[in-house]
Formats: sequence, structure tokens, C-alpha cells
Amino acid sequence: MKKLAVLVLVFCMAGALAAKDTIVTRQNKKYYGVVIDRKGGHFVIRITDGSIVEIPEENVSKITRDNVVYDLEAGLKYYLEVKRPFLPFVVLGVAAGAYAVKRFNDYADLHREAEEELAQGGAVGAVINTRDQKQAIAEGIVSTLFSVGSFYIAVRPMKVKVGMGTIELSMQAPRPGVMLSLRF
Repeated sequence: MKKLAVLVLVFCMAGALAAKDTIVTRQNKKYYGVVIDRKGGHFVIRITDGSIVEIPEENVSKITRDNVVYDLEAGLKYYLEVKRPFLPFVVLGVAAGAYAVKRFNDYADLHREAEEELAQGGAVGAVINTRDQKQAIAEGIVSTLFSVGSFYIAVRPMKVKVGMGTIELSMQAPRPGVMLSLRF
């Protein structure tokens, strides 16, 4: 039974696993799949649902294969490298989070003290204590937001383009007109 479940899972994910290429058109439409052929001025791609699509070369803006991008508009080829340059901000996020917890605990202590003072009949001290409560809760909320933002910036991956040169094109004049070819 387990083998059958694994086979069904692999079969369902086969389209996504086989999708190695991405074609982006000039209208910013994306096709995910495998480029099968390039013939007659068209790219032929088998998309993840199994259907075959022909896209004219003049409509293609970029082709991504693995992490290599062929930018046909700029005539450049580059590699996308994933980095996390702001990872040290995790320390800042931890510090802001610890301060937020401290301020929320201070708020709870001040709230308890104010209730005790009101129960004993001392309204003046309770009013002063309420101002301190508002400041403690405000600082706790701001520190929490700062901590979450620091974690988001630290963990978020950044894609860096590493240039690999220009795209090689060759020309032939078999009939009236010019044919350009792109080498992968």
C-alpha cells in the first residue's frame, strides 16, 4: 500500500519535476516545461500539463534553464545565484524580540500593581501607573514589529545575477531573408 501511495505521488508530481525550462514572452506570459525543439522560428515547449505549445521567437523575452537565464532582448546570458546577505540581522531580530517580551512583562506587572492600588483606594498612583502601562505596551508592539521585520529581511533569499557573457547567434541566408539561430 505504501509503494502504491509513493508511486501515485511521484506520478502526480512528474510534471512539476520534469519542468526544467521557463519561457517568458514579451507580454510577460510564462510557460513552464521542457523545450523540445526549435524549428521554423518557433520554440516548441512541452508544458507541465503535457500539451505542446509553439511560441514564435520574436515573442520570446527570456528562457530560463536550471539557473541559467538567456535574456534574448538584451542578448546576455547570466546565472542566478541565491544568497542571503542579510543573515546577521537575525541577531537584531532576537534582541528586539527579547526586548518586546520584557516590555510585555513590564506591562503585566504594572497592570497588576494598578489593580492592587485601585482596590486599596489610591486613584492617583493608578493613573500614573496607567500611563506607564500604555508606554510599555506601545514599546512592546513596536519591538515585536521590528523583530518580525528583521527576521523577514534576514531570511529572505536574494537572487544575484552573475554574468556569463553574450548569447552566441549565427546567421544563414538559405532563402530570401535572414535566419538567426541561438545556441544553448
